Amino acid sequence: MPSTVVHNYGRGSFFALPSCTLRTSLRQYFIDMYSRFIYNSCMVLIMVKEADLDRIDVPEDYEVLDATALSRRLGFKRDTVLAYLSRRNFGRIPRPNRQLAMGPIWYEKSVREWEAKEEDRARGK
Repeated sequence: MPSTVVHNYGRGSFFALPSCTLRTSLRQYFIDMYSRFIYNSCMVLIMVKEADLDRIDVPEDYEVLDATALSRRLGFKRDTVLAYLSRRNFGRIPRPNRQLAMGPIWYEKSVREWEAKEEDRARGK
């Protein structure tokens, strides 16, 4: 006869057979493993490996710059670029092309065009 465990909870008693508890946890284990397998096999199809990212060619005109890269390019400190951005003072820096959650970004092409306009303006054209 299987041994039973008796737990006293207030008014009544709860009988748990160890084999029943084991079967339930084993079932839950297989359910968890099966669902994890299905999830992983679906995700493999859409995941991008880092090695694949290096093979993706971005056109030269659409290379992106963040505030740090823009500051290096223009010869400013990063804090100076961020100060111009916070004041919305676009006399010395170009307007960002996109505002992402990580911060503003500029396209290489638009920065080159802005630099050309600034050179023309400085020459008096």
